[in-house]
Amino acid sequence: DLGRSVVAPPVAHANEAAAAPIANVPRLVVVAPVAAANVPQPAPARDALDALRAHPRFAELRRRYQNNFSSAQTLLGEILQQHPELREVIDTNQAAFYDLMSQ
Repeated sequence: DLGRSVVAPPVAHANEAAAAPIANVPRLVVVAPVAAANVPQPAPARDALDALRAHPRFAELRRRYQNNFSSAQTLLGEILQQHPELREVIDTNQAAFYDLMSQ
């Protein structure tokens, strides 16, 4: 019918499988480091991640991210349960997040 609205089904993202271990963090898609992550980010993106950088377990998160990626996902899920406001910061500044984790 021409008068009917058609709603497209949700699109599955290629990186959803990477986020599966943190099922309680549905909007966050964490993927392994990529070459583009080393591109310098504008200061506002880096500044937005200051709260994560100041977290007491940040050094552990970075170490796990670099050495044992799956355990980093678990730890990030724990941190985001305690500080849900960081989810939006990471979601909107993913390239800066990858850069921060790769330093």
